[in-house]
Amino acid sequence: MHTILNNLLSNAVKYTPQGSIDLTLGKKTVDGADYVELSVADTGYGIDEKDIPHIFDRYYQADGKHQASGSGIGLALVQSLAELHGAKLSVESQQGKGSKFSFSLRMDNTYPDALHKEKEAIMTDVKDEEGS
Repeated sequence: MHTILNNLLSNAVKYTPQGSIDLTLGKKTVDGADYVELSVADTGYGIDEKDIPHIFDRYYQADGKHQASGSGIGLALVQSLAELHGAKLSVESQQGKGSKFSFSLRMDNTYPDALHKEKEAIMTDVKDEEGS
């Protein structure tokens, strides 16, 4: 989650030389499911409509006069992490007006596909760390 937030905020700062950046955390309900939603919105350069379908592709960087330094892997990483969490990542943007990235995670997500240690293994790890 830290990596997702850091990347979204870093991009907002990078592409908003003047204006504002808003961070919002809230709850929403979609089709009867509750989500916690984190949004980062800025009043920066915005993203050209033709580039939006590609911004989550690894190494993709939009051409333009506002190109900033970077490798083009940040948003691809954010997308991959969102998928690992079973979350939804969305973007709204208008060139010259700014962008809004939203990360929505189901509140009842129990991570059923995660590999969980058995209780005995956890207790063994704790004892090993304490030097017992």
